[in-house]
Order: sequence, then C-alpha cells, then structure tokens
Amino acid sequence: SYPFTPTVYADAADNQSYFINVAVPYPAGVQHIEIRKGTTLLASRTVSAHPPAVELATPNGGEVFDTDLTVGWSMSDADGDALEATVLYSTDAGQSWQTLATGITETQVTLNYSALAGSDRARIQVLVTDGVNTTEDESDGTFTVFGHAPQAAILAPAANSTVVAGQTVLLHGSGYDVEDGMLPDSA
Repeated sequence: SYPFTPTVYADAADNQSYFINVAVPYPAGVQHIEIRKGTTLLASRTVSAHPPAVELATPNGGEVFDTDLTVGWSMSDADGDALEATVLYSTDAGQSWQTLATGITETQVTLNYSALAGSDRARIQVLVTDGVNTTEDESDGTFTVFGHAPQAAILAPAANSTVVAGQTVLLHGSGYDVEDGMLPDSA
C-alpha cells in the first residue's frame, strides 16, 4: 500500500479525466496494482509475469533520410498481452528524446520528414508496454536526417490588403526553423 494525495487544481471540473503521475515503490513480486479513493476502487491492473519483447528493425544506423521516415520493429509478449508502442526521436545520439507517436498497436509508423529536425546524429527509440511492464530498443547507431530551410511568413499587412501607390508599407513577419524553432528578429 502506498497512500498519496494527487494535486487537484482549482479550475478542475468534476466530470473531466486527468492524468495522475506519481512515482511509487515497485517491489519485486508485485502481481496486482490498484488505485483507490478511500475504499472505492478506481482502477486496477494485473501485472503479467513477462515483460514484452521489442526489436527495432529500421532505422538502425547509417541510413540517410530526405523524405518521410518509416520506423519498423517487432514486438511480442509471452503472456499474450495487448501491446502498445511509443516512438521517440533524438537529434543528439540519444542524450535527449522527443516523443513522436504513442499508442501504436502496429509494428511500424511513418514519420513526416518535414516535422523532423535535421541531424547527423539521429536515433530512434521504441518503447513497448503491456500496460505495466515496458521494454525498449533503440537504433544501434546514428543515422542522418537532412535539415530544412527556414520558413518565413508575412504576418502584416494581411493577405489581399490594398495599398495606395507611394504609401509606406510596414511588413511584419516571422521565421521558423524545424531545427532551431522560432527565429529571432535579427534573422
């Protein structure tokens, strides 16, 4: 038993669902997990005997991408549990990760190239869970995703605006780069 009190925000509505994120001890041999409010059972999960298995097939190192990237893997569970995968992307050889897709029940997902930051040290990680036990595999080596040109947008004047000949027109714009985010005014 591990009692805790979740934080409830003042603007929380009674009929909405919220995530609870609490680190709790996980002693060896746990067979069942329950979340209760007082004596009321809110949720329960049986812990299966075996964690799932996952093996990332592609990309696994050395590839070069300048188009959509298909991530493929195999996953299985000795207990026959339903499995879900989460795909993460790293541009710094696995030092940090960005979640790109969650709740995947298939064994591949295609990632939109235009949304991926370019890197010559990219890696993919796939996490597979049976609802409690989670296993991961990641690219054996780094691969390359070509970078993208910055995108510029004119914010003002508005599209289809009319200006008089000789009138001074002030342009207001912004720039965005997939690798660097919003660009500063000096860009």
